[in-house]
Amino acid sequence: MRILCLHGTAINNTIFQSKTEKLRSFLPPDYSFEWFEGNFTIVPQQELADVFPGPYLTYIDLLSTDRIARALARIEEFIEDEGPFDGVMGVSEDVFGLIIGDNPLSTDAADWQYQSKYAQLCQEPLKDSPARVLADMFPTWRKRRELLVSLVQDPEKGYMRPRCFHPDLHDERINIPTAHVWGSTDLFKPHAQQLVRLCDESLAATYEHSGDHDTPTKLEENRMLAQIVQKTIMRSKFSI
Repeated sequence: MRILCLHGTAINNTIFQSKTEKLRSFLPPDYSFEWFEGNFTIVPQQELADVFPGPYLTYIDLLSTDRIARALARIEEFIEDEGPFDGVMGVSEDVFGLIIGDNPLSTDAADWQYQSKYAQLCQEPLKDSPARVLADMFPTWRKRRELLVSLVQDPEKGYMRPRCFHPDLHDERINIPTAHVWGSTDLFKPHAQQLVRLCDESLAATYEHSGDHDTPTKLEENRMLAQIVQKTIMRSKFSI
């Protein structure tokens, strides 16, 4: 069982490995994990930088269609060279990478079903208030917000407005088994719950741990999450 692992914004493979060590210890020994690292540096949240050394990486340096397309092309190239993979484990930013476009792991739907039969969608470590997070990671966020507001208010610039997938606006659904996990005090919890709605909910398993925007830290919570992951994989193997 080969799992492709995509870390989130402002962490790296080493941090992601550390964050998922407990979870992986409860998974079968025949599971192998392939770690694919981002290629852009970014300012981390201060509390993360105080604990983990850099570099702090991301796959997408700007939320625009062309930059996202480039990031997806890198992932596709890695899969072409190192795949196929049986599943994918993404965290925070890279959960979006799993769902953007026609197919992030293959341009052919049949290949997607073959190459990645299940997905685990997690959150990455972010603590404190949204304002603190934005101030740490995006020092110019106030100017960016002013720009976004101006785009919304100016009808002539409507084509420049950011666009996003929303389950109320898009009928398409991810139709493979997925496992979703978030923290009970996660400031992005509503976003994670909306992501579940972008999946076939009959194939989506969810788990809420006691933490925040981070992977579970408690041993028993990781044990329970590992059981959910294995059940998700079993569903993909037998298409149930």
